[in-house]
Amino acid sequence: MRQGLGRWKPLLLSWLGIMAWAGSAKAEDGATSPAVVEQRARHGRISMGSSHALAVTANGTVKTWGINYIITDTLDVGVSASQIWPVAVDRLSGITSVSAGHEHSLALHQNGTVWLWYGNSPAQPPAGPSGGHLAPVRITSLTNATAVAAGNSFSVVLRQDGTVWAWGSNSHGQLGDGTTRSRSSSTPTQAQGLTQAVAISAGTAHSLALRQDGTVWAWGSNSHGQLGDGTTLDRPVPVQVQGLTNVVAISASSGEHSLALRQDGSVWAWGANGSGQVNGSNPATVLTTPTQVAGLSDVVDLSAGSRFSVALRQDGTVWGWGLNSAHQLGHPDRRVHTVPVQVAALEDVVAISARDEQVLALRQDGSLWGWGNNDQGTLATGSDVRLTPVLLGGLSHVTSLRASNSHVLARRQDGTVWSWGDNAQGQLGDATAYVREIPAQVPGLSDVVDVSTSSRTSFALRSDGTVWSWGDGTEGLLGDGTQVSRNTPAPVPGLTGSTALAATDWASHILVLRDDGRVWAWGNNSSLQLGDGTNTPRTTPLLVPGLTDVRAVAAGCMHSLALRADGSVWAWGNNVFGQLGIGGNYSSQGTPTQVPGLTNVKAIAAGMFYSMALRADGTVWTWGDTSRFMDGGSVIHRMFPPAQVPGLTEVAALGAGTYHAMAVRTDGSVWTWGYNPYGQLGDGTLLNRTTPAPVAGLQGVTAVSTGSDLAFALLANGEVHGWGSNRDSRIGDGQASTHAIPGNVLPPASIQVTP
Repeated sequence: MRQGLGRWKPLLLSWLGIMAWAGSAKAEDGATSPAVVEQRARHGRISMGSSHALAVTANGTVKTWGINYIITDTLDVGVSASQIWPVAVDRLSGITSVSAGHEHSLALHQNGTVWLWYGNSPAQPPAGPSGGHLAPVRITSLTNATAVAAGNSFSVVLRQDGTVWAWGSNSHGQLGDGTTRSRSSSTPTQAQGLTQAVAISAGTAHSLALRQDGTVWAWGSNSHGQLGDGTTLDRPVPVQVQGLTNVVAISASSGEHSLALRQDGSVWAWGANGSGQVNGSNPATVLTTPTQVAGLSDVVDLSAGSRFSVALRQDGTVWGWGLNSAHQLGHPDRRVHTVPVQVAALEDVVAISARDEQVLALRQDGSLWGWGNNDQGTLATGSDVRLTPVLLGGLSHVTSLRASNSHVLARRQDGTVWSWGDNAQGQLGDATAYVREIPAQVPGLSDVVDVSTSSRTSFALRSDGTVWSWGDGTEGLLGDGTQVSRNTPAPVPGLTGSTALAATDWASHILVLRDDGRVWAWGNNSSLQLGDGTNTPRTTPLLVPGLTDVRAVAAGCMHSLALRADGSVWAWGNNVFGQLGIGGNYSSQGTPTQVPGLTNVKAIAAGMFYSMALRADGTVWTWGDTSRFMDGGSVIHRMFPPAQVPGLTEVAALGAGTYHAMAVRTDGSVWTWGYNPYGQLGDGTLLNRTTPAPVAGLQGVTAVSTGSDLAFALLANGEVHGWGSNRDSRIGDGQASTHAIPGNVLPPASIQVTP
């Protein structure tokens, strides 16, 4: 039987992907297990990446879906827009297996050639107009390949002669060539001392290989013992995983753990164990040698996610263990499961692929199913974005709203505060850590006049002039002199007479305007954004010197703005993109400096690395990093001094996102422009736009609020409409961005199951 298997091995290995199956699995009588042989030929037809996914169709073409960053083109569908639904990859046919990395993709052709496409990823060298290969290119130096594996920022290839080759980032030795020097795709390097390999797998920064003798070898990052050699030392060359024999399959996690399947159907794991993803019965957070996963038998496939693991049993059921915060175990609760639990409502599965917080499963009928976190659109269910505005039910009479990259706060006319979205740091203020898909009232807060948000921290301004904070306190943002998080609101000591708030979503600092026209600040100060002339972080409010008669404040990523009563704008902090409007040598400014060329300003807004001003004549002016506004982001543009946004007049209010902008005109219409991979422009597409255009169907808007990748409009009647990314369920319309029950991605017969 060994001879017969050898005849089939080249064909079977050609179907392998990020977790490749070995050719040595045997039943008790010495014959190859039929279930393992059949499954082997199916694996590699699906691959889950960090933000995109790939599948080989029945006719040998490749379909892809997910996020397609403007500075990358990991999907290669002819445009840089993201794809909610699966679409064909251009110019690829005859493909037998695929592997999706962080921002790059690999495909194996039936003739043994390897094909690569990517954007401006650290996994690859710059090439093409935006720093990447926007169409699949052949790795000409590699032939007779039998398997491909895409790590976080590197690639690994197995050749028919049993050697392993790699390129990309090598900071932890994950290429296995004895160095930490990165390699380009034009010069792959061979893993030292490794022969007779029959399977490979690539994780975040470590690699695994299975040899023909059933032993497992590992190299690269070992911070959590994921190499299984009994240490936590990085290894730039392959070392043998201790105590493992008769292994038939391997999987390297996108986190820091590893899995192996032995020929008896048992599963073994090692590495990071903080969520029980290795061994839930062992309290240790790091396990440096393999341990058997209890309660699993007859396993024929396995895959390691970030902090969880999944296994496919011979009966076609899927089982998972570890972290379940995004329902990645296919279980309705969100708690850690230290013993394997069965994925609900799923049967007849023949292959699985896990990554980060999401899983794909291929069924016997050729259909593809997915569950877990759909924030990046990798499950292709449409729950990740809203391309046009949707009404938030159950929330009325809203007067102000602020969105962060994790949660949303809204202030109602009665002075109450409502919150929804992620709650990992207690930022929803409800004394829990549970995600909310719909708005709920924050207990213990009344008489609130305004709200603001940082990434995972919340703020409320009450009518008595006090500021209240809750959520993530690790950067000192709660202003109470500590770096301790809190899940309920409490007042910031020593602040009275406050009239306005401005927090940043990117670098953790906040500005508060008091009724005497002076500004106070605290939080991160690495780029001098607190305006006190130092880079010392502050955990309590400090006065920004030299500023008086201020009427409004705005906070960018690492810069700050203030509008004075005379209509002048003042800026301080980081200026690497000219976001302070002063140009010169782009050096940071530790104290407020007037922005030249601006007069009669009545409103200001700050994006990540750019700034906006609304003048009394209704015109809008911008400066700083306008890359995404001018040409889609392929070239950095530093704009200074401020320049008028063409074609936009009669503006009444502004909104600044990470790289998209909004304006409310006096007629109640909303206009948007800039970066649009999540539909944050609200125009029904995922295409970037360099000039303002109206959002259809919105009238009577009085104000807008925009986060990093979504937007909200407040109407005069108190309604709220939202659109863009639904990551962490922030749209608030009740449709979660995570899925506890598998949903259909591709219909039956889409993927060839029997080779």
